[in-house]
Formats: sequence, C-alpha cells, structure tokens
Amino acid sequence: MSQTPILDGEQPLPVRKIRWVPALLVGFALGGLLIALERTRGSPEPLIPPQAFALSLPALYVVILLHELGHLIAARAVGFELRTFMAGAFLFNKEAGGWRFRFVPRHLLWGGLTAAMPRSDEQLLGRYVWMILGGPAASLVLLIVTLTLPAVLPIRTLFWIDLILTISVCIPYTVGTFPNDAKLILLLARKGAVGDRLVAILYLLALDAQGKQPSEWPAELIKTLGVSTSDNSRMPVALALLLSDAADKEDSQRMAEILERALAMNHKMLPDVRRAFFAAAASYHGFHRGDAPRAEEWLKRTRSVRSGVLQNGWDSHALAAISFAKGAHVEAAKYLTRYIAFLDHQPLSGIVAAERTRITRMRDRLAVQA
Repeated sequence: MSQTPILDGEQPLPVRKIRWVPALLVGFALGGLLIALERTRGSPEPLIPPQAFALSLPALYVVILLHELGHLIAARAVGFELRTFMAGAFLFNKEAGGWRFRFVPRHLLWGGLTAAMPRSDEQLLGRYVWMILGGPAASLVLLIVTLTLPAVLPIRTLFWIDLILTISVCIPYTVGTFPNDAKLILLLARKGAVGDRLVAILYLLALDAQGKQPSEWPAELIKTLGVSTSDNSRMPVALALLLSDAADKEDSQRMAEILERALAMNHKMLPDVRRAFFAAAASYHGFHRGDAPRAEEWLKRTRSVRSGVLQNGWDSHALAAISFAKGAHVEAAKYLTRYIAFLDHQPLSGIVAAERTRITRMRDRLAVQA
C-alpha cells in the first residue's frame, strides 16, 4: 500500500456520520425548557402561539442578518477587508471586479457567514477578537430591544429565536472543523497547538491579503500549521495554506502528503472546501502522476459535491491536468488559459498571484511543446 492510500484510491474516503443523538438531546432540552416556562407563567395565553411558526423563517433571517451585520461592522471598524457575507440563501462574494450577489436555495436553512481578511498584522489578534465579538454583541442588543418593545406576536417570535441563537453562540462547540464564536475566543485565549495554529492562520491570511506570496511567508508560521492535534478547528484552512506553500515550492511529495491529510478528514469539511480538495487531487494526479483515469475519477467526485454557486472556470485546472496526462498539450494549454481567467476574477491575494505566475509559465511551456 502506498503512503497516500486515499489519494491513490487504495482506501475509500471516510463517510460523513450524521450525529442525530446530540441534535435530539438539544431539541428535547429546548422543548423541556419551553414547557417549564409555560407552566410557571400561570397565564392561559400560550407562550408560543401556533401562529408564530409562520413567522419563524422571516424572524430567523432577521436574527441571522443582524448577527452577521455585527461581525461586518466590527470587521470594518478594526480594518478588516470584507470578502464574503452570507445570511441564509443570500450570498455576497467579493471578486476582482467588485461584489457579486447570488441566491443559493440550497442554503435556505443555513446560518450566516462573514469572512473578512486583515490587511495589516498590527495588533492582529486583538482586532480579530473584536470582529468575532461583534456578532454576539449584535444578537445581545437585539435581545434587549425585543424585551423593551410591546409583546406583539412578531416581536415575541423574534425574541425567542434570537434568544436561542444568542445562547448557541455563547456555548463553545465545533461543527465539523468550523468553531463557533465562543469556541474561537476560547481557543485563542488558550495556550496550545490549536490556538497557535489559529494565530498562524490569521497572520498568513494577513500576509496573503497584502499580496505576499508563499515564498515570502515566515517558515515558523508554516511549521505551526502542520502540527497534528485532536481538535481540528480550522484545519482545512491550515491544509489549504500548506498546499499553496508546497505547490509554490513545487514539492510534489509534500503536496501528496497534505492532500492525503485533507482527504482523510473530508467528511468533516463544508461542501465548498471538500470540493476544492477533490479538485486539487484531480490536478495532482494529472500533472504530477500522469494518471488520467485517476484524475478523472477525482474530478467526477468533485462534481458530485452538492454545495453553493460555482464560478466559471473553477474546474479548468483539473481539466488541464487530465488533458496533460493524456498528452493533449494544446487542449491542456487552452484549459490553463481559462484557469488564468478564473484567477483574474479573484480578489488581491499572494497565493493567487503565485498560482497565476506558475500556471502562465506552464501554459507557455505547453504551447511551445505543441
């Protein structure tokens, strides 16, 4: 067996396990709490009238939107550059040419996301903590406001949903590899490998947002990213940064090792991240192993991942790798041209700049050979 059995197809991918028991326990706990409150009130009027359920989804979106706006306002206040803003199915992504809005029905019942990049490493950790606290602070303000307003049905519905969200963000937990606000604060406050990795990720993202390429990254931060821990919080981000560094150094063996680690935990990743690593596996087999069938198999898996909205040309690099492995260099060069156009739509990034230089050099070399 090879040293990268999952990448090489010798072992199956881990299967994602849906943990129903914790979700049911949380549901029973909330139900029990509401029943207890109902009985202690001594009022004939129900605590949550049946009509409130029709207002639940709009109220949920209001609560999520205000929570994410809290992160957004805090991010701007501390000098972070907003890259992604999502509230349920409403998604805004920053591209090189400006902002792009997408409506993603698959995310209808999802939560929210605010992704912002630091453009400076001055007092970076403290600024990041303030950005994290912005969301819970906004949720708490909404909770206080709804308590002071008249107890009409829409306000009461908003109050209860915001109360549940506020409690959930204040209890530290991780969904897959994605820590919530409280868990992030806890990890950053602790001393240890996980907290050090989060800090290293933060500083490298700041360098990337400044246009610094992987060759300019401090070696000690790169080393910190690769430390294995039982807590995999934000590990996919660390592996993506490590993969960019290995690709920049053209270290094929290290790229395979990083991909193997990523694929071994793919079942814990968000769909968009899982798809990105699958596509990287396809590209690796095409360009570095010359194995077109294996590359095609990984690309097929990539396309089977159901997630959000795809940008035009997202699979061009993998398609170029498959054509290269088949000896179709002219076709590979055409796909690489499409991939360069895809990179040109991305915001300022040192990783993207290094990738573009590398891909342009490869495309020109293939064109000459053809």
